[in-house]
Amino acid sequence: MPCIFRRRSLSKWILQLSFGIDSVSGAIYVFDRQRDDWYMLSFEGCEDRFTSDLFDRVFSEYKLFSYVEQPGLLLSQMQLAQA
Repeated sequence: MPCIFRRRSLSKWILQLSFGIDSVSGAIYVFDRQRDDWYMLSFEGCEDRFTSDLFDRVFSEYKLFSYVEQPGLLLSQMQLAQA
């Protein structure tokens, strides 16, 4: 069972950093409350090796809160990636 280390939530989405039980790093997930779907955010070379400090830095640098605040931004990026 994963441990939730960091979490930012709004009414429509949750953004969280989850670690495995015996792990010192984890992955960033987004939960869409309306669609009841989980998404793992992928960054080149660092999909599941996020520490809490790296999560905080990426959260700020990439303005991840704007994706949680405006879910359409994330959905449009996902559609571009699938094209």
